[in-house]
Amino acid sequence: MIELDKNISRYSSSDFIFLSFPKSGRTWIRYFIAKYIELEFQEEFTLEIEEINNIPRIIFSHNYFDTKQDIEEEPEIILQNLLKQKEIFIVVRDPRDVAVSYYHQKVNREERLKEMDINEFVFSPIYGIERQAKFVLKLLDLRKEHTGSKLVVYENLLRQPETYFYRMINGIFKEVNSTNFYKALNESTFEKMKEYELMISKQGVGDFSRIGKKHWNGDNNSLKVRKGKLNSYLSELTPETVEKLNKLPFTSQLIYELENIRY
Repeated sequence: MIELDKNISRYSSSDFIFLSFPKSGRTWIRYFIAKYIELEFQEEFTLEIEEINNIPRIIFSHNYFDTKQDIEEEPEIILQNLLKQKEIFIVVRDPRDVAVSYYHQKVNREERLKEMDINEFVFSPIYGIERQAKFVLKLLDLRKEHTGSKLVVYENLLRQPETYFYRMINGIFKEVNSTNFYKALNESTFEKMKEYELMISKQGVGDFSRIGKKHWNGDNNSLKVRKGKLNSYLSELTPETVEKLNKLPFTSQLIYELENIRY
């Protein structure tokens, strides 16, 4: 977890900030950008993008949830005045798919809450979908207030990766090397990312804070790259749970807003 003072420093020195709730797709985005940087700037491949010199400084942040994922507290957007001085990308995803992926992050990857059933987890006052939805709705409000913000919708990336990754790279670097763009796109498919994560997990070598699992026991649900599919919540939650989620006030509002967003 990243402390507030460190985020002040990171935000202040950044050129671009990607904001999201955990499990909204930032690993895929980070991986793709890292591949493009590797090819375009002849840099060694690394997911620690913000440590690379001589390129725009790009950081990824969960903002409030960088420090308070495991605390029952009303979420808020921190450092808003600082954020409004920066170019930001707000990354969003269907909250039901996020909730399922977040369950596997907490239970299988971080190995917390081992006794909690997924249909119980999604209603948790700390980890559940309503707390997530409150935060993401505030991110969407920030987008409305900040003209220097762009919206990245995970589902759009899945459906049209070429279109939306191109816009992203052009927004950051102001031009796109088409050859390196398509190479990076090809090397950032879920199959290629999964292959890379399995390799470093089996070898036990790498920075496992970003991708891979140290001492991996073969459980795919403990990995960062799991499925990358739309509506996977339908196969992991009971119909009764899905029905209840769809009626929750903040969750239903977020689903509605995401379905009616104008770009």
